[in-house]
Amino acid sequence: FVALTGGTPLAGVSHNNAVDKNIGWGDLFLNFTGKNFTTASNQKKLFGVRFAETNDSGVATTGLYGNVKGVSVTGDNYGHSSLKHYYDAGWNQANTQGTDIATKADAYNYFGEGKILNVIDSGATKLGDIQSLSAAALNSQGLNFGFFDASGTETFGFSLNKANLGLADGNYDYMASLFLECGNDGVALSVPEPGSIAGLALVGLTLIGGSRLSKRQS
Repeated sequence: FVALTGGTPLAGVSHNNAVDKNIGWGDLFLNFTGKNFTTASNQKKLFGVRFAETNDSGVATTGLYGNVKGVSVTGDNYGHSSLKHYYDAGWNQANTQGTDIATKADAYNYFGEGKILNVIDSGATKLGDIQSLSAAALNSQGLNFGFFDASGTETFGFSLNKANLGLADGNYDYMASLFLECGNDGVALSVPEPGSIAGLALVGLTLIGGSRLSKRQS
């Protein structure tokens, strides 16, 4: 399963400066290529998961997708024009993208300095559906965000069929990454987990509703 916790509800929060008056979660990207995000995206070799029905994804429905290229929707969501703009705005702090991309240099090496690609672009191939999981369902499966020293007001997740990834057995080392639609917060996690993608937990994403966008690293 994939579990997420933070201050942003699954349906996002109202914001008058967003084109659709809502800012929420982007899509989750899974990169199994061993290449940086920009290269894998340009080659359409990412996997992606749209899990938030209300977001501005380029694909029509929630689910797992292959042949994925990322696209930015920060401009429609009162967000940062680029990752460089994000760091120049004051977020140049250690671990701002999580401990696996701990510095600005690491972030630039993986994502590039340009637009924050935070949702799946149109043209991706749907590989399967996902099953939404509540906090209670996740807890019943043994989720403990306290292990990560993280506790958000909103916790939810989803499960997917590993077979839909079509990967060779054992090829489950990957980088997972996720930004909010505005690009105001994001996290990346390297997962060397042979034989399974179960138990991936992404933490530390927070967006405060109303007119103020804020950052909190959990």
